[in-house]
Amino acid sequence: MQQTRAIFIEHIQTRLIWTLLVTLVLLLSSYLYLVNRSIFNIVERKQAEETINSLNTKVAMLETDYMTLTTSKINLDYAHSLGYQNVLNSLSYIAKSVKPMAIFMPNNEI
Repeated sequence: MQQTRAIFIEHIQTRLIWTLLVTLVLLLSSYLYLVNRSIFNIVERKQAEETINSLNTKVAMLETDYMTLTTSKINLDYAHSLGYQNVLNSLSYIAKSVKPMAIFMPNNEI
């Protein structure tokens, strides 16, 4: 009985050690995978930012070229040919009176 019990305990210890080793290997491999993916994502993000910056530069250059080509065409005669008219009464802005939302009484009562 004593010998059977010792073999059983030894079997449980061996099984527990292997379970812990397998768990350790799985956790370590998961950690390495996640760190690896994080590094690759950082590199990809930097490359994407460089691509965005170069595209923004190209867009700005194209906008500048477009504006230099079109601003020479825009003048008062061109605006009249499109149907625009001179403003007779210049109005800077329109103001609308705003009613207060709440009236505060003494002692901060509404």
